[in-house]
Amino acid sequence: MTNGKEKCIVFLVQAETSVRDFVEKVLHEHGSIVGSASNAASALKFLRGYRDDLHLVIIERHIPGMDGLELAELVAEERPYARVVLITDDGLVPKHWRSRMLIKPLEAAALRRQIEDALHQLPCETSAEAAGVSEAGD
Repeated sequence: MTNGKEKCIVFLVQAETSVRDFVEKVLHEHGSIVGSASNAASALKFLRGYRDDLHLVIIERHIPGMDGLELAELVAEERPYARVVLITDDGLVPKHWRSRMLIKPLEAAALRRQIEDALHQLPCETSAEAAGVSEAGD
């Protein structure tokens, strides 16, 4: 771990390449270790196979293969200690998701706040090597 900061393990589900690149950049700047998928099938395969801690899961509302809200509900149920955040462009989500959503266009400050909330919910003490997750772009 660098500079005494804890590494946060983040999984991002985002189909749009430019948005995925932006979110990954902000997460990397925070010192997070990021994995990603561009569709629901890939996301589910990863999430069901990866058994170590995930601190933050960010899911786009409109992804190929499944409604992002449905995937977010499933992940929240299967990973009760992970903070699940939904990216949406309209804000039309059930009330219990309103504190866990990012509205497009995404702003780096809002994304950083969600990361900090995840760190408070589940301390990110897992190192990259122990987690077995490679940083996106490697």
